Order: sequence, then structure tokens, then C-alpha cells
Amino acid sequence: MTENISAGPSKRRLEMAPSVLAKKVAHRHGQSSRKIADELASKYGMPAQERRMNENIIRGMRAAQRHLCSRIRRHLPLNRTSEDIDRFLTTMENDCRKVEEHDSDEFV
Repeated sequence: MTENISAGPSKRRLEMAPSVLAKKVAHRHGQSSRKIADELASKYGMPAQERRMNENIIRGMRAAQRHLCSRIRRHLPLNRTSEDIDRFLTTMENDCRKVEEHDSDEFV
């Protein structure tokens, strides 16, 4: 007896948590927000309204990612000294601690 396996979207799906969405978006630098949202909607059988909502969330994630990258580059100059590196590491450590200590309800 063979089972009929379909490659279509799953019929049983829970809402995608922002933390899961963030992981799916994190390393897709070469794809547009719309393309990522379309792929996820197709894979998980999301309705158009949820796809649009995820596209906007992805855009927000990418804006935050750009902001973080620009802060890192701004605090670590190309012609750096040992003091620059120490200052950079201290700044990054302090910023990371603040972010980690904030108990965000978005990812609960």
C-alpha cells in the first residue's frame, strides 16, 4: 500500500512566531522581503492578509538589522588602534547585555 504524499502546504499550521520568522529571514540577504514572504506563504499555506503582514514584519526586521550593522561599523573604524578595539568591545558588550536583559513580549 502506498501513501499519496503531496508537496503542497500543510493543512495544519499554527501561527508563525516572530522568533521563528526572524530565524527564517536572518540569512536571506539576497532576497527581497516580498519574495521571502511569498515563499513562506506558499510553504505554510498562509492567506494573502497574513503574507502581507509578514512582509511588513520582515521589512521591520531588516531595518533593525541594517541599523545594528551601521552601529557596529560606526563604532569600529577601519584604521583602528588597540584602544578602539577595546572601546568597541565594551560598547558591544554593554549594548548586548541591555538587549538580552529586556524581556520582550514579542518572542514569548
